[in-house]
Amino acid sequence: MRKQTEDYLQNQAWIWFLKSYNDKGMFVSIPNDERDPVASKRKRLTGRMKGAADVVLILDNGRVVWVEFKLPTGRQSDAQLLFERRVQSLGHQYHVVRSLEQFQNLIKSIL
Repeated sequence: MRKQTEDYLQNQAWIWFLKSYNDKGMFVSIPNDERDPVASKRKRLTGRMKGAADVVLILDNGRVVWVEFKLPTGRQSDAQLLFERRVQSLGHQYHVVRSLEQFQNLIKSIL
């Protein structure tokens, strides 16, 4: 069995979303893990935000949902918690997802 990682969970969610709901919206990844200092600074200077969710779902009827993927024992950083509060204060949904099944249930409940 493959070792579970947050990237693998996100990959499985993306594949499922494309197969099941691609006609209802877009699943957009926000890569925030740049290790190269020069590239990291360039991204910071062009709008990368520390703590941004892993994915933004842009759904039909103007709905926007932010999703942070975590393993069952993972916890959000302070920057992620701040981002969550800011996004919610702007009227958006924000969800921490810990399994493919949880993601599937979330999407089914929204759509």
